[in-house]
Amino acid sequence: WGIMNPYMLAWGWNFVLIGLIKTVVTGGLSMAIFFPIFLIIFPDYNAVQKRAAKKLERLRASNASADKLGAAQLAYNSAAAKAELSNAEKAKLKAATLAAAKALAYFAAVKNAQSDADPKISAAFSAAAAALTAKTAAIEAHKALTDSPVAG
Repeated sequence: WGIMNPYMLAWGWNFVLIGLIKTVVTGGLSMAIFFPIFLIIFPDYNAVQKRAAKKLERLRASNASADKLGAAQLAYNSAAAKAELSNAEKAKLKAATLAAAKALAYFAAVKNAQSDADPKISAAFSAAAAALTAKTAAIEAHKALTDSPVAG
């Protein structure tokens, strides 16, 4: 803060305002620097698949050579497999989070219930059981994708 801080102090700005300005500038610079880097490190595989599909269709429409079509088809297949795996991972995490939330809701309903015949308990238990079933299905689907030879 060698450039901004001396001026703000010399002009007699309030320390709270100086802190706010530093925070906003730091956050803005960090966002401007790290956002493109995160897009490179963590790409949206669904968008990559769409771009690969568009490129493949453009090459087919322009009657490109078989080598270019083969390379584009391979890139599309790879992008589709990565997108499918990414979507399965997202579904697995979503199902795990939902299962944990429903289990907590069930335990809270049990703790707050006056009797065992409370309909809230059975509804919370049913929701928790359904969430756990969905979690298990998502984990199995993710495992099937990660164990397949295409996903590597």
